[in-house]
Amino acid sequence: MTVKTLMILLDAADPVLVRKWAAEGQLPLLASMLEGGDHRDVQNLPAFGSGAFWPSICTGLDPSHHGRYYLAQPRPPVYAVEDFAKNFHAAPFWKDLEDQGKKIVVFDAPESPIAGLKNGIEIYDWLSHRTDGPPASFPPDLIGDLTARYGNDPFDGNSNLAFRRGMTEAEVIRRCANRTKQRTDATQELMNDGNWDMFLVNYSEPHCVGHLVWHLHDGRAQASDRSDKSPLLRCYQDIDSAIGRLLPSVEPNGKVLIVLGPGMETLVTFNSLFPEILRAYQGRQRKPAKRWLSDTATRLMVSGLLPDRLSQALRRTKRRVASKARRRANLRYFAVPNNDNAGAVRVSLKGREPDGLVEPGAEYAAVCDEICERLLAIRDATGEKPIVAEIIRIREDYEGPNLDLLPDLYVVWNREANPESIKSPEIGTMENSNFGVRSGDHTEFGMLITNYSLPASIPPSLNPMEVTGILTAAV
Repeated sequence: MTVKTLMILLDAADPVLVRKWAAEGQLPLLASMLEGGDHRDVQNLPAFGSGAFWPSICTGLDPSHHGRYYLAQPRPPVYAVEDFAKNFHAAPFWKDLEDQGKKIVVFDAPESPIAGLKNGIEIYDWLSHRTDGPPASFPPDLIGDLTARYGNDPFDGNSNLAFRRGMTEAEVIRRCANRTKQRTDATQELMNDGNWDMFLVNYSEPHCVGHLVWHLHDGRAQASDRSDKSPLLRCYQDIDSAIGRLLPSVEPNGKVLIVLGPGMETLVTFNSLFPEILRAYQGRQRKPAKRWLSDTATRLMVSGLLPDRLSQALRRTKRRVASKARRRANLRYFAVPNNDNAGAVRVSLKGREPDGLVEPGAEYAAVCDEICERLLAIRDATGEKPIVAEIIRIREDYEGPNLDLLPDLYVVWNREANPESIKSPEIGTMENSNFGVRSGDHTEFGMLITNYSLPASIPPSLNPMEVTGILTAAV
């Protein structure tokens, strides 16, 4: 039983670290592919976070077409914030390949649509970084067989909750290593069950380790197991060895493609302050009691003190209350959830939002100008560095049929700023309370590595949608 084309996704693996450790001989398998094959840089769409990177690769479309930019976002007709789940407006590229008669396996493709393969295998939400729902598969009974043989996800579907559930850093690292082996064992079994034209498997462990223990990698803290090896290096080495276990199942002259990213760096974000900043600009600062209630609800949600179902129910209630409060306050613009790399602004646009306040055209442009001017003037705790690196106006660059699902502005945070507080002549000083547990967050950079030469016509740097064509052509 063989595989003609093997695609390996390394969710949130960092290309800078991969290149460095490969050159040092720490990742021999990846080093051999970099030396003997080909590679291209992959750069995420400007200002978009990880929530758009993989969906755009899996569909070949930008977010204004496939509709996803984050795990929670406004949904019509009322545009209240809800979990996105798998409400895509596009199919993944492997659906077309199966329609062409190809035999396909897709194992935990990150943040991607479901094709519902009829003749192949599709597994999702089993060993992902963060699941949208319970593990499932096509054919439906397969997931039960796999979990019976190899076990459930050691992070119960969401590694973000690891510390809140009492895990130590050493336990997080150990469980990631075990999950890498769990995934590789299951992959080898599936490979041996048939002759596959395409086999796609995703390793999500770099995503989990990168977010949770980046502070151990960059030296800001001592590892609880007192190892002097970077936990990211250990994770990448485990995957490098795992890839070596999979390659014998690839037929002679078969193709191997590895896609990784978006990478990681030290987390600096002002997202927890952002809703309050935008309210203050419109003279709608919350009273201390309401701010205390909102902050307390957030602390409860991330504390791990509540069962998951109660935490999710509280999150949904908080979103509904915020949506109603926004309409009552007659806000012309407001913050919506987004990845920590950038704040996201939505304008209450007439004809789009219920009870919209801002006219399309000149008034909309003027409101965006006003927001940008004010935000660019905010300084960090030192009073020297701006907290905003750049602001992207989405409607100037995108025009797909699902454009209205996206924010109007992305406010990209300056990660060289001091995150302790902000200072502004208009709103004074605000202390920055980040209620999360992450120490690492995504960069915009990824990479494509192949075991064969790519056409010279392919440029040295690709956007996510350009990667899709290379993957499709390899099958």
